[in-house]
Amino acid sequence: MISGFIRNHRFVGIAFFALMLMMLISACTNKDNLTGDNWSGIRPQTISDSLFTSGFSFPFEGKVSGKEPVLILGNHQSKDAMPVLRFTGLPENIDTAQNGELSFVVLRRSPYARGAISLNLYKLNQNWVADSTALVLDTNLSASALAANISVPDTISHTSGDTIRVLITANDIKNWKSENITGFNLALKTTDNGFIEIKSVESGNGPILKFDYTSTGSSTTKSYSSRAIMDSHRLNYSASEVVEDNWTMRNIGPSRIYMKFDLDRAKFVDAEGNPLSDQQYKRCTINRAELVLYIKNNPYYNGVGYSFIARNVVKDSVFSAIALTKDDMEVISFTPTSLGTVSGDSLKINITPLIQAFTSGDRENKGIVISSMQEMLNFGELEFWHFGDPSLPATKAPKINITYTAPFFE
Repeated sequence: MISGFIRNHRFVGIAFFALMLMMLISACTNKDNLTGDNWSGIRPQTISDSLFTSGFSFPFEGKVSGKEPVLILGNHQSKDAMPVLRFTGLPENIDTAQNGELSFVVLRRSPYARGAISLNLYKLNQNWVADSTALVLDTNLSASALAANISVPDTISHTSGDTIRVLITANDIKNWKSENITGFNLALKTTDNGFIEIKSVESGNGPILKFDYTSTGSSTTKSYSSRAIMDSHRLNYSASEVVEDNWTMRNIGPSRIYMKFDLDRAKFVDAEGNPLSDQQYKRCTINRAELVLYIKNNPYYNGVGYSFIARNVVKDSVFSAIALTKDDMEVISFTPTSLGTVSGDSLKINITPLIQAFTSGDRENKGIVISSMQEMLNFGELEFWHFGDPSLPATKAPKINITYTAPFFE
C-alpha cells in the first residue's frame, strides 16, 4: 500500500511538471499580444490623434552653469558668445620664455560657408567663477601683446574636431600674474559673423597652455603644460518673446513651446471595436505615445544631435499665450529624453508617461511643454509647423501616435 501511494504521488508530480512545461512553452510561442498577456488574445492597437486646441512659444530663464561640455564663441543671430579660461600653477620669477602656445579643439563652426573666422585672444584682468561669467566686463579685457587674428578654417572635422593653435608672446608669459587675480585668465572673441564650438574642460579634452622657460638665476630650461582648470562662456543676448500661434524652440535666449490637446475617447476601443468604458479607459496600458512635429525652419540642427523633453503643465487655466515658469510645469517620473538627429521633415518626442497619466486620471490634462535639453549650450533653434498656421500644408499637421492595450478584465 505504501509503495502504491508513493507511485501515485510520483505520477501526480510528473503530470504537474508536464502541465507547467506546456504552459511555459505556450506563453513563449503564443504571439497574440505583444504586451505579454498572450492567453488573453488582446492585441495592442495604434491610433493617431490631432485634436490640438492651443499652442504658443514663450521665453524661459537660461543660466550658464560652468559645466557645459562645449564652449561657444561667436556672433550669431544677434547673440554674442565669449569663452573664458583659467590656468593655474604657472611658475613665478620667469626669466626667459619661448614656444608659448594655447591650443583648443574646435568641434564645429557655422553651418554656412563664409570663409575663415578671425579670433582675438585677450588677457582677462578679473576674477570670475564658472557660473557667473555674465559679470565679466569688457573693460577688464586686455589685448596687450597677446596674439590676434587667429583664423578658424571654413571646414571642420565633425568626427574628431580640429586643433587650433595660438602663439603667445614671451612677454605675456613672463608677465602672466596680475595682482589679486587668481590664475592666468584668457578670453576669446570675434567680430565676425558666425560661431564655433570648442571642447571644454568637462569634455576631458579642454584647452591647453604650454611654454618653455627658465627661472631667474637658472640656465635650466623647463616646460609648463596644463589644461585649463576651469572654463565657461559669457553670453550676451536678448530674451525670447511670447509668440502666439508659433512653436519655436531656441537654446540661447531659451524659448520653449506650450501645447494643449484633447484625446479623442471614441478612438479608444476594445478588441471588438467597442468604445472603452470609463473604467476600461483608465485601466488601459499606454505602450507608447509619440508627439510628431514637422519642421518649418531648421537653421542649426542639420546633422547635429538634439535632445528634447516633455513636461506636464500644472498651472490652471492657461487660456492665452504667457511666459510659464518652472513652477508651472513638472517632469513626470520615467519621462525619457528624446534623442536623435534630424534626418527628414519631422521628429518624434516620447510622451508615453504623460499620456498614461492623462488616461489613468493620475494627472489632469492642462497641456504640456516641450523644451531642449541643450539650453545655453549652443545656437540651436527649431521652428515647427503650428496647427493654426494659415499656410500649414495638410501633410505637416502635428499629431500624436498612441499604441495602447485595452484591459482584459472589466
